[in-house]
Amino acid sequence: MKKILFAVFLCGLLMTGSAWAKTGSPAGKSLSFPELCEKGSIEQVEAALKEKKPTPEELIEGLYNAIEEEQNSRIVELILDSGVDPNGYCEVERQRTDVVTGEKVSSKVKHCPFFSACTKRDWSYVDTFLKHGADPNLELSQVYAGSYFFNCESTPFLVIAWTEATQHDDAIVARLIDAGANINKVVGPYKMTAFATALQCCRTNVICTFLAAGADVAQVIDGTPVTLFLTTNRHVPDGEKIALLQQITLMQILAQLKK
Repeated sequence: MKKILFAVFLCGLLMTGSAWAKTGSPAGKSLSFPELCEKGSIEQVEAALKEKKPTPEELIEGLYNAIEEEQNSRIVELILDSGVDPNGYCEVERQRTDVVTGEKVSSKVKHCPFFSACTKRDWSYVDTFLKHGADPNLELSQVYAGSYFFNCESTPFLVIAWTEATQHDDAIVARLIDAGANINKVVGPYKMTAFATALQCCRTNVICTFLAAGADVAQVIDGTPVTLFLTTNRHVPDGEKIALLQQITLMQILAQLKK
């Protein structure tokens, strides 16, 4: 009798394990495509793309989830290969607690996968997006990317310039420049440029990447010379600030001589 019970238990265990392997969830519970992109393997996502035929909305949400969970870049590539818009965004229901009433409030927030890809340390995300036609000069308003809200018109350049303050890596900046990003583009009601944002909050190596690519050092933003943005940058030591200002001054003089 004990042997029979053990055999039944073992059979049930094997069936449950099989269901988990197929669906990525216990007891055969099927995950939606966006959930699968967040939790599943490369093989599971690849199979779901062929079998489930996800909608464009599910594809873009799945793409965002894969990036936010820092899934293997192959998953991102598979979703982009399916024809999803690399410059698109999804609207996802999010809950937050109202600071005044303490009540849970639901609202829809726009998520832009390409913006989020620019905030990650994995360069292959950005490379894959650019290969599939992502626009480095893309503008979207009220976008949530990574852990940041951008409530005015933003470009990937502004997004990465902001987050580079903590990552201190100019590799993604260089990739966007190589892809044709407009370095001196003035964006949104605050009339900011990526270069001005970099002067405010990026490390010296990132600022130098902008300078080498032809950033407009004579630009004036809302009556303020762009170089003054450097004075409030807490990530650049005073000695490096002086060297940068000397370099910028020399560039300004050379630009005047060419006129």
